[in-house]
Amino acid sequence: MKFSERPDLCQEERAYETAAYYDIEPIKPGVLEQMILDQACPMDPKDAIPAESFTDLVANIEQYSKGEFGYCMFDNKRGYLANYLYWKKIRPEMTRWWYRWINIKPQGVPDGCGSLHYKIWYPGEHIDHGYINGKDRFGGYFADDYDSEGNIIRTYRYPLNILDFGISQGRLDELRNAGYGIDCAWETGEGGMHLSLNVTRSLPNGDVEKRTRTWIGYGVRDGKVVADENACCTEEMLRNILSHQSIEGNYLESLLPELYKKFSGRPEDTV
Repeated sequence: MKFSERPDLCQEERAYETAAYYDIEPIKPGVLEQMILDQACPMDPKDAIPAESFTDLVANIEQYSKGEFGYCMFDNKRGYLANYLYWKKIRPEMTRWWYRWINIKPQGVPDGCGSLHYKIWYPGEHIDHGYINGKDRFGGYFADDYDSEGNIIRTYRYPLNILDFGISQGRLDELRNAGYGIDCAWETGEGGMHLSLNVTRSLPNGDVEKRTRTWIGYGVRDGKVVADENACCTEEMLRNILSHQSIEGNYLESLLPELYKKFSGRPEDTV
């Protein structure tokens, strides 16, 4: 959905200070990202990590590949995304606050209005975000977003333990001591089941690097990676999702430091 076509906030949402950010249009992909999308995509599938070997990213995270940003189809209904972000203004304490804050709705906002905190991240695309169990991240998240045609897509995201997929405790401890954070999950969403892996690194200079991989048409059942027989991924879908990830990730660098400074010391449901 276009920013200019975004739905109005309800009266109760408009009363909050955070509502002003709903009227700010997120920045578009940077010049380099757009050139890659236009000229170098789809990427060569040989540079993609197969879903069955998704933990190869963690096993070899110290090495960069030819496929750090891009997308490709694996077959006629399953695909792959790689996104790369470099944040100079975001610090780990900010993201820890942020990924809780977007699930907390301001007081008095009626049910059905979505999450104002999530909406201001990407007005016209984001609608709602919350805890599946209603209380914490351990039960997973749900998200409602508009797709490129204005349809509402609901995603459920369930956490996975990377130790269950071949990464040893020793390797995990080594990476954590080196400043890496690992977020692994499987999802139900657009195009079928998704397998998702995010690796964030706090660099020695204080900056943050985030490398994301998404396998659309793959998920986890009974502790094993499986291909979703009902997947319906397309190249256009991959391009739209990667563009969305790039926009929201880069916009967060300009949005989050200001929000954190203004609101992190205040009760989450009062702003």
